[in-house]
Amino acid sequence: MVIKKVLDDLDARPVYSSVEIPSTATGIVICQRDDLGHIITVEKGRGYLARVLGSSQALLDDGDLAAVINWVLTEFNSATLVDDFEPLTAAEVKEARENTLMDPLKFRTRLLREYQDI
Repeated sequence: MVIKKVLDDLDARPVYSSVEIPSTATGIVICQRDDLGHIITVEKGRGYLARVLGSSQALLDDGDLAAVINWVLTEFNSATLVDDFEPLTAAEVKEARENTLMDPLKFRTRLLREYQDI
């Protein structure tokens, strides 16, 4: 199963509820548990998950990456997933990966703002 392989490849490192990357000015939280359920409800939110660094460059085919993203969504973001959540498909991942995300933080901020406006 692709999830087991990915976890094995990560040397079973612990999964944190958030990851902070220090900056000279401030810490930037790049991943927060349950944020992704909100992000995928807005237009372009689903594709965003396949476009961010780490996803877009992963050495996984589109189907396997879709499986990993869906696992992250259901495992760590189930509290914010909509009831009629449909898993990402390999075709969605392929299309998203073809569009390089030049400024992921700015794009994510825009997605979260759009969610708050719903």
